[in-house]
Amino acid sequence: MSAALPWLAVALLGVAIATAIGAMVARSLFVTCVHVAVTGVAVAAAVLLLGADDGGLALAVFAAAWAPVLLMAVRTAGSWRKAS
Repeated sequence: MSAALPWLAVALLGVAIATAIGAMVARSLFVTCVHVAVTGVAVAAAVLLLGADDGGLALAVFAAAWAPVLLMAVRTAGSWRKAS
């Protein structure tokens, strides 16, 4: 089983690359935020699989906390733009 972990990490990095490309071509800001969150979670899972326990956990927490911050920024910028 331990021999398959690096291959699973490579597969997760492929998922991260695909979702990063999806974030770049997304038309909705909400979809972009979701893609950014999924990219962060995929990279964090790959880091955890490669054995960096604390680094992977910190990356997962950062990725999970980043999406709501982006959504709040988008909502604030949208309401500010409508007011002016």
